[in-house]
Amino acid sequence: MILQQGLTMDITTLEGPVRYGRGFAWWSDEDENPTHHLEESIATVIDALDQESYDLVVGHGQGAALTTSLLLENRISNHPKVGYVLNNPTELPEPTTLDVASSNLDDPSILMLTGMRDTVAPDGYAETIKETMSKAGATVKEIKHPKGHAIPIQNDETLRLTLEWIAENKKN
Repeated sequence: MILQQGLTMDITTLEGPVRYGRGFAWWSDEDENPTHHLEESIATVIDALDQESYDLVVGHGQGAALTTSLLLENRISNHPKVGYVLNNPTELPEPTTLDVASSNLDDPSILMLTGMRDTVAPDGYAETIKETMSKAGATVKEIKHPKGHAIPIQNDETLRLTLEWIAENKKN
């Protein structure tokens, strides 16, 4: 499908500082202070975005929440050319909020992937983020898929729609 859209991709991944199962997280919900690693996580993401120019930034779960927060706080200075994909964002740790009072996003393109059976993110949370980002000046498209919290790579329709969005935004 990637080739059908005429896309090529180099992928860079970042690891959060908190060991979580077989992978990593950006903060721990089990810590007494969930924001314990948040500043380290923020610095990691901002440093990566400042060092290199990317076509696309993808965040999943906590990564999508962290990206949302950094966008709303105007902390990302080097926006990707294509836009942002936010897959099933989880709630932000306190004291971070979805405050748009000082946000001016200068119209970045955002694709939200929302799992209809997501049991990790609270009900309606994706809609809240979508509305908040739109109010802050982003162009937001949402694709709802029948899966849960995972990235829907095995859902051909969701994957096709996602790649079409990437290809269309890459042309603009």
